[in-house]
Amino acid sequence: MTTLRELGELGLLARLLPHLSKRGGSVLIGAGEDDAAAWREGDGSMTVATCDTFVESVHFDLGWMPPETVGWRACALTLADLAAKAARPTYGLVALSAPVEADSAVVEGIYAGLAECARAYGMRLLGGDTTSTPGPLAVTVFALGRATWEPLPRSSVRAGWTIAVTGALGAEAVALAERRPTRPRPRFGELAPGCVCGDVSDGLLRELLKFKAAAGVGAAIESARVPIAAGATLEQALTGGEEVELLCAWPRGARELTVIGHFTGDGRILVDGEEREGGYDHFG
Repeated sequence: MTTLRELGELGLLARLLPHLSKRGGSVLIGAGEDDAAAWREGDGSMTVATCDTFVESVHFDLGWMPPETVGWRACALTLADLAAKAARPTYGLVALSAPVEADSAVVEGIYAGLAECARAYGMRLLGGDTTSTPGPLAVTVFALGRATWEPLPRSSVRAGWTIAVTGALGAEAVALAERRPTRPRPRFGELAPGCVCGDVSDGLLRELLKFKAAAGVGAAIESARVPIAAGATLEQALTGGEEVELLCAWPRGARELTVIGHFTGDGRILVDGEEREGGYDHFG
């Protein structure tokens, strides 16, 4: 028997890909190419879809985080995948799994936070599903968006492309360490055609490993160019998760983003010339 811990998240995904649909025909981004899927509708418009699950004691702690903040964060971190594809949110669904002894006021608070975030970004929550579980409580958000232009998957990146981020990193790691609730805001409206982006929800280094898995590229990062949030360390900026900032790449030309390095052809993830790993692995 091979356990999920032994496989790790990326190893598990490699095992699952043969069962899923790939790019082709109307499918613009298929399984294994990105955190979001995308397809072309019959009228020529482009839809982007994503989903994320948030589990109590793994992604949030109701002991110190208000339920409304839990709901906001679940929505915002899901919408970050749409922002990475320059897709404006349209519709969403929510699935809740909760113990029968859960406080109903807590559940209502989570949904109030979900709804507040959805309204802020123009997404209409249409329903979803509820089910009981022995625990812990878990929330899954499924979101659809309309792309401004044809979205590009991580698998389209090539060696030599520039790597940049949309803002300072590490703030969420500091806030979580201090048990200070925050309401991150997805980075919509900052991208241009030709960018390939992914959110930094599992950490900067982990996001680079996802590009490696999808496109076979390595990366060379200069730590002095990595924007670090106030109070955060370089390590928190490199490996801290729960971020809605985006890591973006493009082949040439200037962009109004903070350049931190470039992709390479050797498959190694380097920071100042030293090979690095890090970030959050859901099964590691």
